[in-house]
Amino acid sequence: MYRKPCTLKIDVPEDVEIEVYLYKISDGKCIFLKPVETKVTEGKQQFTINVPDGISWPAWGNSIFLRAGKNAPENFYINIKITGDTQEILADLSVPIVVLPEVKDLKLPESIGLFTWYSYPLARIDLNRDSGKLPLAMLESWKNTGFCGGDRLPYASGINWQIIRDLTSVFTYYPEVYKAEPGEQKPPFAITAAGVVWERYFCSSAMAEMGEKIYKRNLERFLEKDPSIKDKNVWGVIDYEPYAPIEGWVTKTCFCPVCVKNFASFSNIKDENLDPKTILTKYQNEWVKFRCWQRSQEVLAMSKAFHSINPEGKFLLASMPMPEKTADQQYFKEYGIDLRFYDDFIDIHYPMCYEDGLDFFQRVERSVRELKKEVIPIIGNYNKLMTPSRVGIQTLACGMLGCKRICYWTGLNMTDGAMMINIKEAMKKLAKIEPYIVKGQIVEDEVNVTGGFGAEGYLYSIVRKLANKYCVLLVNNNPNESCYARISVKQPKKGNYSVVNAIDGLLWSVDGAKKTFTEKELEKGLAVKIEPLSDVLVEIIPKNLSKSAIIKYNTNSISEEERIKQSFYSSKMEWKSHYDMSAGLKKIEGKDFYAIETPAQRLLIDTNDSGVVRWEKKNKDEWIQIGSAICRDVFVYPITMWLTDKKIDLSGVEFTQNAVKISFSYNVREEPFSGLVIKKTYIVEKNNPKISVNITIVQGIGFRPFAYRSHHIVNAGIKTSESKGTPYSNSIEYLIPDSEKIIKDDNFKDFSTMYVRANAIFPDSEPFLKKEVSQIKSFDGNWCALRNKITGEIVKATFDSRVCELFLWRSGSLATLEWIYQSPYLQNDPHLATTWTTEYILEYDKSF
Repeated sequence: MYRKPCTLKIDVPEDVEIEVYLYKISDGKCIFLKPVETKVTEGKQQFTINVPDGISWPAWGNSIFLRAGKNAPENFYINIKITGDTQEILADLSVPIVVLPEVKDLKLPESIGLFTWYSYPLARIDLNRDSGKLPLAMLESWKNTGFCGGDRLPYASGINWQIIRDLTSVFTYYPEVYKAEPGEQKPPFAITAAGVVWERYFCSSAMAEMGEKIYKRNLERFLEKDPSIKDKNVWGVIDYEPYAPIEGWVTKTCFCPVCVKNFASFSNIKDENLDPKTILTKYQNEWVKFRCWQRSQEVLAMSKAFHSINPEGKFLLASMPMPEKTADQQYFKEYGIDLRFYDDFIDIHYPMCYEDGLDFFQRVERSVRELKKEVIPIIGNYNKLMTPSRVGIQTLACGMLGCKRICYWTGLNMTDGAMMINIKEAMKKLAKIEPYIVKGQIVEDEVNVTGGFGAEGYLYSIVRKLANKYCVLLVNNNPNESCYARISVKQPKKGNYSVVNAIDGLLWSVDGAKKTFTEKELEKGLAVKIEPLSDVLVEIIPKNLSKSAIIKYNTNSISEEERIKQSFYSSKMEWKSHYDMSAGLKKIEGKDFYAIETPAQRLLIDTNDSGVVRWEKKNKDEWIQIGSAICRDVFVYPITMWLTDKKIDLSGVEFTQNAVKISFSYNVREEPFSGLVIKKTYIVEKNNPKISVNITIVQGIGFRPFAYRSHHIVNAGIKTSESKGTPYSNSIEYLIPDSEKIIKDDNFKDFSTMYVRANAIFPDSEPFLKKEVSQIKSFDGNWCALRNKITGEIVKATFDSRVCELFLWRSGSLATLEWIYQSPYLQNDPHLATTWTTEYILEYDKSF
């Protein structure tokens, strides 16, 4: 790391102020580096800054503050050049800057405040001294947006924010950072279900019993560095995540005799033969509940320790939120966090809600409605999926659900101007509907919101009632497509009603004319179109409001929706031909397929069975099968699930001179994979029986760990083989690369054979499907092939190096090519949830 003195030159247009703050290790803060020279030429300014030694360049908080004046351009570049002490250029870059318009007339809601988890750069700048004007200006901008507290904020005069201190390092539950007193015996390690000592985690029973004493001692040590922890206005927070990456699922530990005894007592089980196997097969549900409770007892010890030092302070728990209602058992098994067990002894829930799907809303809603203590949801504003629009919508929904405070995980450190504008707009909306939040209540059985075209998996709604009025929030969580919804009131009182845009108060109308709706029209329902990744806020009021402006409401919205729906599907399914290739809906043997035909091959895609393909090659005027069911998606971790009977959503078809490209997607609804979205693209070559397959698996709702298996039933030469009296499976051999040689596997005695890549890593330390095979062999390389020894026909699969297993199955008239990818989630950590993509190629030939 370069920490020697260097020179920093920064070029910006005139009427742009800058201030530079860099983290100096010896000072433990970001210091203000004033320019030693400023040049102004032809509308540009160049600032020269001498950077001292001891600067940590990758530290959070290193910042260049900019403030654009009225005469600054709306778009410009800031040019940065860094030269070392020997004049070598260490960095030379240009960063584009967009000056965004100010949100005017921003009235903040009085009942809702915003927090930051990370409060950089201000957390590392001394705002009382050695500071320029721009950090204080940023502080005021934060305040004017509604920010009123957060972690890692410094004490400074004039800052009336709620100060939070992260005590995770104090209340550590990780053995590797545990500090024992001289002669003190450490808590015992956890024991796995296999009876193995797990040295990465302490026994939960021991920590529940010993924890308060240990944590109080650690806290007293911490007080020597930060006496403010005793201040009654300071809140202490623990980031409690034993599921990631240390302990993992609650079925993993701890099965020591003390924990087993405590389990029997907690669950009132009289079984005298309790052992890990019995517990996990006979009493697993009871064990999951016990472990959720047991983990809460660890946090109880932390809470007691904190309140023994600071009786009037508040203790916050940052961990997983409540799950969506359909996911309890699997969710609690994976994370072991049931916030209901913590309600009696923590002061505020601080759940980490980093999802970008519908379960963000479902989890926040359930947490707010089922927990007794205040809930401050932490929104993830840190990756490409958490766009400014999404963060703004999530902010609005949290406020609508009744959250008095909302936190942003990476805080202002990763909140750019566009995201800040969307947060401000959300606060502006919340101020408009604040009476519904403060004085009203959420209702479920008086107003129905039903999804229409494009709504499945994307529509979320909340309804609040105040006196005899309703406020309805509709969210379309799809970033790409509009969706439709219908609002209907159950048994409304007789009379006329106005439907009003809740933000600007403009009336809905019919064909441009002012309109009140009868109780029968409301009961039947009003159709609403919601644009991609946006929200609609509607008020339903039992009287006619006199407004000068109106919003057009189309009485034919429902029929319009139906026309769009039919047009949507018709345009995608109609038969098309280009470059001597064709694609479209086709009936084969009485069944509808989406067919792709080229001079060399044909794909028949089952649109009602997850896009599984019948693959055929052209032989004169006859189509001959290569594979009867290829491209089947399967999950093998944490459980095995065949993805069948899913209706696919066709995205589009593209013709080029040499191939046809088709893309589609489908959603997974079953636990524990509910919320995953499978997106696939088939590229079908024109002149060769060859297919390229791209697969993208999106964490559409929450964090769902998985390992993916690609399954293909191959029929190369099956008729020829059987006509000669040889069972098809007996005519098949597999070709597998291993250490620069090719293994020819034609062992017919085994039901299936597995080949495992050397040094492959598995979540449970053993190969997937190990129990399904009689023997395991090794392979390397990125391909495998199936060969019919009688006809010489070959189907070869080429894939990437993440494939960790080959699963080769032949029996009777059946033979498969299958491979399994290493799980992208070896740690059960929601922070690591990302979109997963892979690509493979299938090709048919008569030679190898």
